[in-house]
Amino acid sequence: MAEYHDCPFDRLHSSVNPIIRTRESEKTYKQKLVIAAEYQLVELRNHCIMRLDTKEAISAAMPTDVRDMDPTAAKPLLQKLICLK
Repeated sequence: MAEYHDCPFDRLHSSVNPIIRTRESEKTYKQKLVIAAEYQLVELRNHCIMRLDTKEAISAAMPTDVRDMDPTAAKPLLQKLICLK
């Protein structure tokens, strides 16, 4: 992926931390999960999944059609949602 974007991997990886630290009002978890899927940022995806701890938060982070979501994020979020009900 770093070669595709013509930048060193460590520079691309270091861009994950500012996204994680972004205040909640700047980017929603839904937006962060889209970024994580687009750039294969596992650390960001896992951070979002861990932080979503209510039914409402999980529902807000998921698209209307779950098929539009990255399966590596959709599965744990759906499992978490089932456990919360």
